[in-house]
Amino acid sequence: MEGKAFPPKEFTAAKVNYLRLLDKYRYTICVETDDYRALGNFRYQIRKFLHLSEEAARREGLEPQQHQMLLAIRALNDDGPPTVGQLAGHL
Repeated sequence: MEGKAFPPKEFTAAKVNYLRLLDKYRYTICVETDDYRALGNFRYQIRKFLHLSEEAARREGLEPQQHQMLLAIRALNDDGPPTVGQLAGHL
């Protein structure tokens, strides 16, 4: 992965903190209360975002799964049309 910065620019601070927590616990089983709170909050924020995204899709007349498919198609559009396998992997 030469030449690629970590974390990627598109990662939010929450994602970076989450990845650091995951890396930290790869080698230990001691989980502090603050870490549980951070992981719980991160999970809550993801669920909140997903709910808002699903509601926005429905307002536009789409099922949430249709919206996810459109996002996957757009995200994978760099090297030509995505394959069924690529789409399945993103869904």
